[in-house]
Amino acid sequence: MTLIITPENPDFYVFLHSKLPPGSVAQCYAPDADTGILKPMNETEETDYVLGGEMDVSEQYLIEEECLNLT
Repeated sequence: MTLIITPENPDFYVFLHSKLPPGSVAQCYAPDADTGILKPMNETEETDYVLGGEMDVSEQYLIEEECLNLT
């Protein structure tokens, strides 16, 4: 079973900041820049996400959808 959690879901940020399941190969979860859906990432993907600009695009998406307020 697959569960898709979008920023509109009230549990989105609880899940985003929760511990990963034991045995998970993911380093973290981060919202996709295009859809806002959380996706698992390993260490290399996480580095690319942060340094490659996708994190900034993702934050802008969340701000525009009024799911994130950084002020």
